[in-house]
Amino acid sequence: MTIHVLILLEAKKQLDGLRVRKTDKIDAEKLASSQFILNRKPTYVQEKSIKTCMILADSTKNLTEDIVRTKNRLHKVLQIAFPEIENLLSTPTGEQYWNLVSIFPTKHWVLELSKLN
Repeated sequence: MTIHVLILLEAKKQLDGLRVRKTDKIDAEKLASSQFILNRKPTYVQEKSIKTCMILADSTKNLTEDIVRTKNRLHKVLQIAFPEIENLLSTPTGEQYWNLVSIFPTKHWVLELSKLN
């Protein structure tokens, strides 16, 4: 079975010369009969698994972009609230870094803790 997708503007231009009276029924009949007269290109139909993979790839890309955007926002806020935290570890990433950020979100928490000790 071959599938043909009609581009409406293109089909309208092709049928303009065939019209005498315009009704939806006549347009539908003319479209159907024009398929045998006009040589339209068949439409390539992808397998469902390929479409699913493409959707998953797009979702992964969007999630990755969201994670990067969120980390950049957090980095900006940390630069203002607690700029010294990046000097504590060699790289401001990883589980240890995020544990420090969650325990000490601002430098005031560290200062209060040092006053207690």
